Amino acid sequence: MKHLPSYLFLLLFALLTSCANNYKGFDKMENGAFMKFHVLNEDGQMPQIGDVVLVKIMQSIGDSVIFHSDYEPDGLVDFDVTEPIFIGDMMAGVLNMHLDDSATIVFPIDSLCIKTLEMNEIPDYLTHGEPVYIDLKIVGIITAAELEDNRKQELNRLRQNDEDRLSIFYSDVNNVITNDGLIILGVKGKGRGPKYGEILRSSFSLVTLEGDTIFYFDDNNPVDIICGNPNCKDDICESLGTVSILWNIYGGTINSKGYKVLDKHIKVVYGDSITPERAEEIYRMLEE
Repeated sequence: MKHLPSYLFLLLFALLTSCANNYKGFDKMENGAFMKFHVLNEDGQMPQIGDVVLVKIMQSIGDSVIFHSDYEPDGLVDFDVTEPIFIGDMMAGVLNMHLDDSATIVFPIDSLCIKTLEMNEIPDYLTHGEPVYIDLKIVGIITAAELEDNRKQELNRLRQNDEDRLSIFYSDVNNVITNDGLIILGVKGKGRGPKYGEILRSSFSLVTLEGDTIFYFDDNNPVDIICGNPNCKDDICESLGTVSILWNIYGGTINSKGYKVLDKHIKVVYGDSITPERAEEIYRMLEE
């Protein structure tokens, strides 16, 4: 067996360790995360996959801050704890922390762009290998079991609330209750019912139990339907626009910036075809 001189062994060891940790002052954890702990509460609760953590967080690339939770209303954000997307990502770091821990996680921008954001390559304005720093303090943990219990309680509350509100409709002898629980209100007509394959014309409005009236559209040009088209002479709905028509019917208020705000009980929903470009055009035309 060939024996390596001691100085070659030391040089090889130095190269391997420098490759394993290019982040000075950071320790490589067992799951591959490079971390620097500022506060370590080893007896504290650790988050598990499926939990939700409440954190104070600052994200930066190099020396540029790209997000800070201090700008959020309560200075905190929460997110689900999931499986790490790549070795050493933020989630890998979170899984090494405890409640009340404070630490910095670091990883290369390449991994974030290619593995998390699924880009083919990093953008030209970023530098290959540039470090991404995540400063985290865990201030709260909601376990998966607690989340499931909260979900069940909320579902029960909503179910009971619905039953209380619908009870007056179920007890009204003038209403028809179908086998699937649908409550049909109003007077039954004397004409024949529609047959399968026929085209049905109807007039309807959707009103929630809270009293909100919702108008729903899913055809024609959404910009014309919502904002109106002054060049349209044949269809009053498209020439004037849904928002203007609703303002004329229901009114509303003028806010501090001088914009009209529809009555809070009126909602407009367009079912499809809202692209980013159309959304910008809708906002621009409403502003005008």
